[in-house]
Amino acid sequence: RQVETRMTELRQNFPNGVELRKWYDLSDFIKNSIFGVYSSILEGAALTILILLLFLRRIRITLVTGLIIPVALLIAFIVMKLAGMDLNLMSLGGLAASIGILVDNAIVVVENIERYLEEGFPRTEAVVKATGEIIAPLIGATLTTLVVFIPLVFLSGVPGIFFGALAGTLAVTIAISMILAVFLTPAIADTLVSTRPKQSGKFLPKIIAAHQKVLEFNLKQPLFAFALVLVLGAVAVFSYLNIPSGFLPEWDEGTIVLDFVAPPGSSLEGSYAMLSTIENHLKEIPEVENYSLRIGTSLGHPRVHPNEGDFLISLKSDRQRSVYEIMDELRTFAEIAEPRLETELFQVLPDRLNSDLAGEVAPIAIKVWGNNLPLMQEVAQQLADSLETIANIEDVYRGYNPSEPELNIRVLPEAAARFGLSVKDINRAVRMALWGESPTHVLSGLKNIPLRLQYKKDRERYLADVQRLPLYFPQIQRVVNLDELAEIHKSPGLADVEQDNLSLIINVSGQISGRDLGSVARDVQQMLDRFPLPQGISTQLGGAYESQQNAFNELMLVLLAGAMMVFTILLFEFRSFRISIVIMMGTMLAVTG
Repeated sequence: RQVETRMTELRQNFPNGVELRKWYDLSDFIKNSIFGVYSSILEGAALTILILLLFLRRIRITLVTGLIIPVALLIAFIVMKLAGMDLNLMSLGGLAASIGILVDNAIVVVENIERYLEEGFPRTEAVVKATGEIIAPLIGATLTTLVVFIPLVFLSGVPGIFFGALAGTLAVTIAISMILAVFLTPAIADTLVSTRPKQSGKFLPKIIAAHQKVLEFNLKQPLFAFALVLVLGAVAVFSYLNIPSGFLPEWDEGTIVLDFVAPPGSSLEGSYAMLSTIENHLKEIPEVENYSLRIGTSLGHPRVHPNEGDFLISLKSDRQRSVYEIMDELRTFAEIAEPRLETELFQVLPDRLNSDLAGEVAPIAIKVWGNNLPLMQEVAQQLADSLETIANIEDVYRGYNPSEPELNIRVLPEAAARFGLSVKDINRAVRMALWGESPTHVLSGLKNIPLRLQYKKDRERYLADVQRLPLYFPQIQRVVNLDELAEIHKSPGLADVEQDNLSLIINVSGQISGRDLGSVARDVQQMLDRFPLPQGISTQLGGAYESQQNAFNELMLVLLAGAMMVFTILLFEFRSFRISIVIMMGTMLAVTG
């Protein structure tokens, strides 16, 4: 809002023909997402109350239990404010997920109160006895739920950011619901709960009767029940091994970034000439609302080479195709229309989450370590070629950008001394001959414009044949060719060098389209296992897959820690290993779902 207000103020001072627009605005995506979560909370609350009314079949009891939902949510907002917690997608998601859990404790309290009323106890006495009877079980049941969320707070990286907020709000609302069920629900029930006999209806008794038949059969045929458990376990393991896996869920943000790298040595004008075909195609795509083009700079890095840059493309909200379909179209068109360009397409938010929070460059990345850079580049190119043969891997990047050859000039001390020149004198003369020099500025209005002096003739010719470059030295009043003063040779150039743990590293990366991360990573790992590596070179599969595996390992530890804490609470509550083990086994069977 502040940015929009400031933009409105700036527009008032702009001359005619000058426009100020926002090329990237994530606020609409965030607002829509938060609105969707709010809608889910309201819909969940309405469905919960409807189901309560369907099964309890009494408006007053439904009202008693349903009141817990708004009261618990309001108190949860207060606690979140006092604790300094933010309202974001994950914290609101925690509130939405807790809607059904909020009424559980209240239902238990009300049902127990009704039982005492049916036994003939006065209303107030029934409320007091029923509530006191189940306080300990309620606390135990609530604690077994709360302790599961405690380890989630200690997760690191992206899972810690996401699950920390989710676990915090879930824990707060569940604890509040237990307190309200013990103190608020009995007070309301004392006023609203009727002493009339409970009407079960026709639907619920049928369910109870069917459950009794199944239970009796299982008790009579324990081997069948045991075999069924084994079958469910086997099916669960098979499903787990074959279910698609990823690191972050996919979403349609409505924006696309098309990164590009033109051939080494391309000027700004040359790079733009290659991009004009893609730009014209963008104008023909009906889903594109607007776009911006940067050359020599980019969305993520303000300073890049003149042959690098990106398109930032905003899509219309009302469209038939998804962002992934449009990305596939652009990728195919760019490969055919301008094969000299290396391109990569992605969405801004997932890319920022992977790179800034998870520290990964792409969904799939192969880390190549070594100390022999030319050999590493050769291996990286071979790995990139192999990646391109794997299904659904797109935008393969070999991990380095080749540059123009470097020109190394080594001054000959004897030759320089013969002319009475120093290395500094020769360096300045070379710079003056090739690029010129700015000895002063010219004042034009309020601007200082640098005045550049450079050789007038044959500059382009000498750039190609630098050995014959004539250098003028005012201190000796004569012109000397560069090859009389120095040895000149060319060497392979390199745009940038990365290091990791005191070793050179190249990240060969690729995007994924139309397939899950886990299956693609398995194919890549099989390729790496077969790939012959030269001595001194090592590789490792990284990218978002590495972050996924680290997160899954942490979550597995969280699962084990939560199970141990739940088992400990069950031991304190029931004081029996057998009962605690039976409950835990039944809980673990639920994982088969």
